[in-house]
Amino acid sequence: MHDLAPVPTMSAPQELVLRCDASRQIGAGHVVRSLTLAEGWQAAGGAVTLVGRVEIPWLRAQIAHSAIRFLEIADDITSDQELSLLADLDGLNSAVGGCDDLRPWLVLDGYRFDASYHSRLRALGFQLCVIDDMAHLNAYDADVILNQNPNAAMLRYNCPARTVLLLGTAYALLRRQFRDLTLSPKQISPVARRLLVTFGGADTQRQWRKALDALHHIQSPSLTVTLVGAPQHLSTAAAADLPAQHTIEFLPNVIRMVDLMQQADVALCASGSTTLELAYLGVPMLVTSIADNQLGIMDGLAQSGAALALGWHEEITAVQIAAQLEPLLADSERRRQMSRAGQILVDGLGPERVIAAFLTSAS
Repeated sequence: MHDLAPVPTMSAPQELVLRCDASRQIGAGHVVRSLTLAEGWQAAGGAVTLVGRVEIPWLRAQIAHSAIRFLEIADDITSDQELSLLADLDGLNSAVGGCDDLRPWLVLDGYRFDASYHSRLRALGFQLCVIDDMAHLNAYDADVILNQNPNAAMLRYNCPARTVLLLGTAYALLRRQFRDLTLSPKQISPVARRLLVTFGGADTQRQWRKALDALHHIQSPSLTVTLVGAPQHLSTAAAADLPAQHTIEFLPNVIRMVDLMQQADVALCASGSTTLELAYLGVPMLVTSIADNQLGIMDGLAQSGAALALGWHEEITAVQIAAQLEPLLADSERRRQMSRAGQILVDGLGPERVIAAFLTSAS
């Protein structure tokens, strides 16, 4: 396990507010990575409030079992109503508008928030961190911009000169379950037989179906395939169509992904935040982009050597997936190189670095 980077001690308990959402449509990633910051913030002595909509059951359960205060908002809430709610949070009124050292931090993670919203949050007195993936806005008004992805340094952010930019995988928000491991170089099997498949919470049946179809074109070796997050009805519908030489396991909901990732020889996945966890563990990957914000991540992973890029999900076929996957299963040296590249790319100290930046930054 890497030695964790030291976090500055809070002179007084400070508040961290998370504004993020999760659903089958947008996925769980915004909330999951924000909760990673919450873990570190609480360990440093601070308090955390999450404001948003969380429609994924296992994620709601995780929040319920944490020490995080959760304020759920309605689907149809307006920006004005959101801002009013945030301004009136119990326990924050004495800090908002006070000195910089006590002003609460607000972490904003989602694509619906623009620079005007940023400015209005800052006008309320919050110190603002915007988590971003693709520099998609014309302008940003934030104290900190955090982009944890391997392509982040290639992006240009139109923001004030005072904005602190935390860019790249040095700031990867890995969950505690990963960083608590005693980490060592991954053992590479001569022939890969355990395949992990996951496309995140926003996937449609089409991508799972394509992955299953690809298995028909892989005759050797016999694989043990774990599909995480696949629609429950797919397991029944697909059972009659699966090739007999492969063993398929469907897991709709998983809390400890780290255990499945450690067991995997290769992963087939969407190029979202999950890839940073796989890289940390040294799991070779084939990645596809199923959303616009994943395109740059896919390219960055491929350039680092940690993954093979399959391309945009609508442009690849099951045959093409199999054509990339089957040779990799037999090529232990290539998988060893990919594994090393991944563990170089992500060192697991990201949350500590981000929290240190929060506690040493002043508006």
